[in-house]
Parts: sequence; C-alpha cells; structure tokens
Amino acid sequence: MATDAAGPAVSETLELAWGTARFSRGGRRPGLSISQIVASAIALADEAGLAACSMPRLASSLGVGTMSLYRYIANKDGLLVLMADAATGPVPRDTPTAGWEQTLRYYATEAMGRYARRPWLLDVALRGFQQTPNVLSWLELGLAALEDTGLSDQQQLGTMLLLDSFVNATARLARAGDRGDMGPSEPPRHLMSAERFPALTRLVDTGALRDDGFADYGFRFGVDRILASTRQLIGTVVPPESADTRRRGASAD
Repeated sequence: MATDAAGPAVSETLELAWGTARFSRGGRRPGLSISQIVASAIALADEAGLAACSMPRLASSLGVGTMSLYRYIANKDGLLVLMADAATGPVPRDTPTAGWEQTLRYYATEAMGRYARRPWLLDVALRGFQQTPNVLSWLELGLAALEDTGLSDQQQLGTMLLLDSFVNATARLARAGDRGDMGPSEPPRHLMSAERFPALTRLVDTGALRDDGFADYGFRFGVDRILASTRQLIGTVVPPESADTRRRGASAD
C-alpha cells in the first residue's frame, strides 16, 4: 500500500484510483475531472520529466489556480499515486496466457517497455505495497499464472517481487546509460593490470562490456535466469496427491 500520505488522504487517493469516491470537496469546478487532471499531469511528465509536473504548472495547463487542484486531489503525493497507476495501465485483453513462463516473460517485457516509454515512472517514490487497480491487475496476472504450479502463496509472491525488482533495477541502469549518467561502460583498461583484475581485463579486451546490445542481453539473461530458477523450484514441489500416495505406501509397509 502506498503510504504517500497519512490517514484519510491515503484512503481518499485509493478511492479516487478505484473510482469509488463518494465524497465531494467544496468548490470543485464543474467539468474538471480527476482523470483530466491525471492525464494532464502525465502529459507534462512525458514531455519534460517528473520534475516538470509541479502543482502550479499543472494548474496552469488546466487553466485553474493552484489551490483549485487541492479541491480534487489531497496532495502532490496522491497525484503521483494516481499518475503511476494510470501510466501503468490495465492488463490488455489479448495478454498471452499459454503458460506461466510465457506470462511472466510477457509481464517483464511489458514492464521494461513501460519504463522505456515513460522513464519518469522510475522517479515516482511510492513506498510500501501499491493497492491501485492497474498495478494490482499486473500482479494478479503473474500470480494467476503461478497458481497451479504447486508453489506456495509466499513463493508465488516472492517470484513476482523478484521479477519486478529485477526489471526496475535493469530499467534504471538502462536509463542511466542512455543519459550518460554512468560514464564509460567499460572500466579504465589502461589503469588496470591483468594480474590484479584478470577477469575484468579479459572482458574489456573481448569487448563484452561495450554498450552495443549489452543492455538487451542483460535483460533477457536476467529474465531467463529467474524463470529457470522458478522452474527448478517448481520441480522440487511434491504434488499433494503424490504426498498422500507416499504416505499410504509407507503405512502399507
């Protein structure tokens, strides 16, 4: 749950996200909706990053005073929660569901694409477990795919958190590389000796650390490893019927 604000503000933000808000703040301007405010905020973030999405600038883009926005949304943190959920979007109807591996690979690929299209999502500092509908719909997709694998509830959730964390971290590295924040992608070979750094110098000499294609490879490699380890874990699960059969066999002996 996003703890971006305290007490009623969190509840109000979630009610807005789920479309169940039954309250009305006084003085709301007719014709200005929550979806319109969120869409305008996303447009500002898409154009110039999250820093450009200040409440005064958002109000100006909507043609209202800054304080008028607070008649619709409790605070800036609440706005960010709504932006993140809207930018995430719901799971498409044509999502592939042929098997848990295909579904989880699709989940990871779509998340990576979202971060590439809207890198400002990486700057939204949401704390805790998010409870907004679109974000939860993607988690539901992954958990539903894992439901019949024999994994425990905690193992299913742990798998999704591992996959999500990997995608988030990889997207951050990719963005830093795109912006040049990381500097050269290779260690300073001229300062390194093969005696002290034998493995690294070998990688530098073979060009393995160059930017060309490495980010895509790293993403695919990581997803493959997560799926492979999950597959191995599933292989260790004893189906309930097998356990019962073994117990009956042991009793008969």
